[in-house]
Amino acid sequence: MRKTIISVMLSIILICSYTVININAKDYNNDDKLLIERANSILDELGTEGEDYLLQESSMDISVPKINMEAYIRSKQEEINTKGNIKNNQLLRKDTISEILKLYPELDVCDLDNWTYGKYYEYDTEQSMKKYLPTDKEIIELSQKGLKVDDAQRLKSTYGSYKAILDRSNDEIKDALEQIYLSDLESAKNLVVQEPLIISKFNSRGPINDPPDNSTTYTMKVGGDGVTYLKYYWCNVSGYKCDWFLEDTNTHRGDNNITYGARANVLFQKLYNTTESYSSESMWGSYSNSRKWPHEAIDFDYGRGSTVYATFSDDPSISGDATLKISKAYYGRIVYVCGTGSYKYTVSLQHVGDRITSGPISYDDPIGSESGYGANSDPYDFASHTHISIRKGDDTTWDVYDKTLDSDNIYSFVYYHLY
Repeated sequence: MRKTIISVMLSIILICSYTVININAKDYNNDDKLLIERANSILDELGTEGEDYLLQESSMDISVPKINMEAYIRSKQEEINTKGNIKNNQLLRKDTISEILKLYPELDVCDLDNWTYGKYYEYDTEQSMKKYLPTDKEIIELSQKGLKVDDAQRLKSTYGSYKAILDRSNDEIKDALEQIYLSDLESAKNLVVQEPLIISKFNSRGPINDPPDNSTTYTMKVGGDGVTYLKYYWCNVSGYKCDWFLEDTNTHRGDNNITYGARANVLFQKLYNTTESYSSESMWGSYSNSRKWPHEAIDFDYGRGSTVYATFSDDPSISGDATLKISKAYYGRIVYVCGTGSYKYTVSLQHVGDRITSGPISYDDPIGSESGYGANSDPYDFASHTHISIRKGDDTTWDVYDKTLDSDNIYSFVYYHLY
């Protein structure tokens, strides 16, 4: 008989109460004063006095405090997980290694069977940091605007490119960063850390342990209506970065943070017909600071004008007859249905230029180019990128940003159609 034992240790809400920094609200308008007062109140609850490493220098002399989110989370994890991160000392699973090689094929020459998760995460972090850094010229220009590199990287998720950030007014950038700083403080205030969840399954050969969850740290994000709360987990997705992911995505479960990154890479390479590693500013189910809700898609960035290709299985028994459903300049929408039976999916792309207007669609057909089409049906409404989401069956529903994640798991589509 197969049994499942789930061991979950007591969750502990980590909120302290001390008096810390008071920010001077003088010379600010009423909205700014309220925001700063809110920030002060949260700092009082967090109690970061004497822990200077948790507070960082802000960009553009912004008075809202900037917390080092990764350092804060790490400090709270260490309080609970006194034995350290047990997963970092474990060897990589064989099925996880096969996923890693889809993202980092250069590691095929390494003895990954003897790599620990900790060693892999160090490699992945180093590669991701290199990939998302601004150029030397951009760093100088950002500095002249008063922007720290890490803040510019956060803003890039909102504006799409460093050029777009540099083109914005200082007031707009300040407002955006104030909201990001406050969002981080809110996240820290609502932070919960629990002992790692370990699921043990038994068969005739004995116990089989699933990998521990890759995130035991979550927060309750405030929704756009100020009432609805959604649970997000802090996860480091391979080839991407650390970010908040909606619980429903299961990004925090097991090795999904690695698997999802590998499958995003496979999708990116098929979408642009390239061997380069994927670049993304927002992932499926990640928290959107600008929208205040989970992101319904993956936003890929390969370069304005890059050809975008039809992406589905090259096996006709799986892909069936792909059918174009929508091709519009409004938000640059291209929507097509592909697949048969349980493999049938609707693929929806936005912001696409040079769109095809009629079918049929064959595997690897060019269907448009990366652009920035938006509400004005103009290719420069947005910084160029390709927004791609998936729905099961024949479903051309718009991606609407609200408290629910309505699109389906894009990584399942990649598995069925592109593996």
